[in-house]
Amino acid sequence: MISIVTSVHKRDISLWLESLSMQTNAHALEVVLVVYDDDIGEPSIVKQSDNGLMEIPVKVVNVERIAGAYPEAWLKNIGVRAAAGDVVCCTNIDILYTEDFFQEIERACTSGTLVQATRFDTPEGTTAEAINGTIRLSVPEGESLNVVVDPREGIATIPKASGDCQAMRKDDWVDMRGYNENMVGWGGLDTDLECRALLMGKSIHQLGFNCPLTNGVKVSHYHLWHEKNVDRSREEGVANGVVLNELLASGELQCNQTWGEYERADEVSALP
Repeated sequence: MISIVTSVHKRDISLWLESLSMQTNAHALEVVLVVYDDDIGEPSIVKQSDNGLMEIPVKVVNVERIAGAYPEAWLKNIGVRAAAGDVVCCTNIDILYTEDFFQEIERACTSGTLVQATRFDTPEGTTAEAINGTIRLSVPEGESLNVVVDPREGIATIPKASGDCQAMRKDDWVDMRGYNENMVGWGGLDTDLECRALLMGKSIHQLGFNCPLTNGVKVSHYHLWHEKNVDRSREEGVANGVVLNELLASGELQCNQTWGEYERADEVSALP
């Protein structure tokens, strides 16, 4: 089984859940939602299959607000520890996935391997909707992109590729003690994890498939456009760069003494 882990705070996750219901290996999925200072009720994911309707299990861990910037690393570590799957993929809710995405993630996650995914950043003003089980993206007039999240559809350009979906086997997450909880706010987590994985002797597998492009780059998932606080991102990026440089200089690769700990221990599975 593969566990999909993400954190949620004041965001609509309905389209994200819809894209999960389209996965070809839905029968092998578990979703872990770490809900930060919010109430999303009891979300469900239902997939129509040849044998009728099936429901993908969703585990919700509610976390109360703490002082300081959004603690993304800590929240995702809580989710990793709560995950029951042999493979754990940490991702974000502003992502839409091609139908074979998590099947390919699971296939690529061999022992000692960090799997990352190549994404397509949609342009400003892009909207998305689910139509008859297919998610369609629409962009403002004059833009060059108008695609369907479908492995048979191609796209013309890929303005940015980065890893906001990272997956390993559960024991590799434990070995690395998860994300670096000294990181502040958003961003920097994937770079830190990749650096530590390499220095600990793990291999990196860059996942890019479907939607073949003329330049040979392939995309595996779509990042939906949304407004960003540029000043905050820049400030957090500088701070996280300092944290990463200090970590690498120290040679201390297992950065967290403890990780993913939360007082509601009944909601978090024990480490092996």
